[in-house]
Amino acid sequence: MTHPKRLEAAERLAANAPEGALSVVMDPDPTGTPSVLRTALAAWRSIAPDATHHLLLQDDMILSDSFFERVHRAVEEMPDAALSLFCLWDSRNGAAVRLGALAGARWVEAVNEYTPTVAIVLPRRAAVGFAEYGARRLGSWPDDILMRGYLRAEGIRSFVAVPNLTEHDDKPSLSGSAFRGPRRSVCFLPGDPARDEHRRLAGLSVAPFFKNGVARCSVRIPGSAPTRWQDIDAEQYLAGQGVDLDRLRSRLRGIAIDPRTPGLWGTWLTSFVTGLVDGKHQTVQQPDQRRDSAAVSEALASIGPGGLSHNRSEQDLDAARGELRRVSELGVAAGVEAAALAVPGRPRRRRPGRAPEAVAVLGGNTPLGEFVVRGLRDRGHQVRVLDLRTPDGTLPDVDYGVIGRSGDARPARELASADAVVDLSELRHDRPPTAPGTDATETTETAERMDARDRTERMDARGRTERTDARDRTETADAGDATDATDVSSARRLRDAAAARSAHALLIRVSPFPVAEHPGPLEYFLHPGDLYGPGCARDSVIGRMVWQALLSRPIVPALRPEESLHPLHVDDLVNAVSVAIRTRPTARALALGTPCSVADVAAAIQRVVRPVPVEPWHAALAGPGQSAAPGDRLPGWRAGVDLAYGLHTFAQWLAYEGEHGETD
Repeated sequence: MTHPKRLEAAERLAANAPEGALSVVMDPDPTGTPSVLRTALAAWRSIAPDATHHLLLQDDMILSDSFFERVHRAVEEMPDAALSLFCLWDSRNGAAVRLGALAGARWVEAVNEYTPTVAIVLPRRAAVGFAEYGARRLGSWPDDILMRGYLRAEGIRSFVAVPNLTEHDDKPSLSGSAFRGPRRSVCFLPGDPARDEHRRLAGLSVAPFFKNGVARCSVRIPGSAPTRWQDIDAEQYLAGQGVDLDRLRSRLRGIAIDPRTPGLWGTWLTSFVTGLVDGKHQTVQQPDQRRDSAAVSEALASIGPGGLSHNRSEQDLDAARGELRRVSELGVAAGVEAAALAVPGRPRRRRPGRAPEAVAVLGGNTPLGEFVVRGLRDRGHQVRVLDLRTPDGTLPDVDYGVIGRSGDARPARELASADAVVDLSELRHDRPPTAPGTDATETTETAERMDARDRTERMDARGRTERTDARDRTETADAGDATDATDVSSARRLRDAAAARSAHALLIRVSPFPVAEHPGPLEYFLHPGDLYGPGCARDSVIGRMVWQALLSRPIVPALRPEESLHPLHVDDLVNAVSVAIRTRPTARALALGTPCSVADVAAAIQRVVRPVPVEPWHAALAGPGQSAAPGDRLPGWRAGVDLAYGLHTFAQWLAYEGEHGETD
């Protein structure tokens, strides 16, 4: 698939393939708005009448020597699967490829992000089906995110090649992706032979990746259906595993390497977690532990450069590659060693004096609540989640109870024995209260400014709420309280439950509402300001701007550019809750958000999400903000998440795990 500006490259690629293997498909509207999806749909529709599978390549791919032989063998081994032949060095699927190389696999099951589509093979039914699916969604998501949604909806498994069969030639981007920096393969060996395509790694539960200068982990939530993942910092993941980060830093300092090497700590962390995960529980479906040392070496060598590629030139990355390769190899070895020393079933180490014994979280069975619960657990708290229904998926080392079921006395006992109760019930609303001086009422003019997609999304969200309410009514019928169907009444039930806590326990209410006139004993109000990040809804001032940029649409602020927002990332909220539990501050109402102008937030979104234009503010689009949250500052706490980085994590969550459902 190509564009007239790159026709020569596409024709050269086709000419170098076996005769008749590749044909060239041109963008059907080359002078229109740039769209990879538009050209991809034309390419998928070009499938030959007698073909069982269809291969799609973008014009800037470099093929391995055994490309076509490996593709044919893989199709024979996995005839019903989608096969991605390339993935980026800083991606989650790149992390999966590294674990696959360490396990001696030739293919690894894809994890939670977009499906790499720059070089991909689909079975015939999937190629035809995606062409129809994507045609109904032109102008929405990019083709790789739509592909992931389609494959998930159709139950089609997706695998990535180990090593990759293609490399990216990194020509100037026609789709606006050049701002992301060099885009290289996680592991490409041009002379890799075709062999052992049956060796596969599936069922990964952790994918450690280094992206935008930060070591992260994508962690699958056990028991969730459909499968959900959480992206957290690698440091948080290791703390939750009982790893002493200070000792890990000391071990890095003991390596004879220039401490000024860029990306040193992030590369070390990512490599250590990779080794830890590999050593603990990764197995090949058809065991054959003959590792390809060349593939392992190449895959590990790309950790550091990939994590720095967002703001470094190709020359800078090449200069640091040798040192970072050594750090990666030593880090993986250290992680494997740590996994071997771990005792199965041993409880995680708890740091003395860092946390009370038990924290009950009310309203934790929401996307946001899951991040708060995991964050408190990983910070050493013993967490119990109490909510109105059974959760879809549970976190290890966390207890769960259901409030309101007849004959179940355990929730009341757990509240009575908790050292602190954290009430998240007032964050359950999709739309927070309107900031003073704004009008959130939808006028005719507002409706005219919204496109058809936004209106559909709002109707879908309303339908989901109604279905959830209906389920709540069914599940609480035994308790004789079937009338509590709305979010407001649900929140009231959770607040009533909080009253059952013991006299010595803290009650921490995370609330966008003004503090009560007469707070109860040991009752604290944490005002989150404009909360954003993984788990947060897109229906807020910040959420809507991020959402617009994700869809490559102009950002239309709902407040004047000079007005203040008070952004607070979810990670900073969790830290604040943990500090409040440990310190029991004197002030009872605490404001957490940090002032920042709407214009500055929009500019940060342009830098880290997509460089779309920002349109002038329009009064009819005025939306809800939390700029008037009252309260004192929390002693011993300060926000630590950089705004740009936080917006990036929010955008990634919205794109891969957020409320767009199946990308509809």
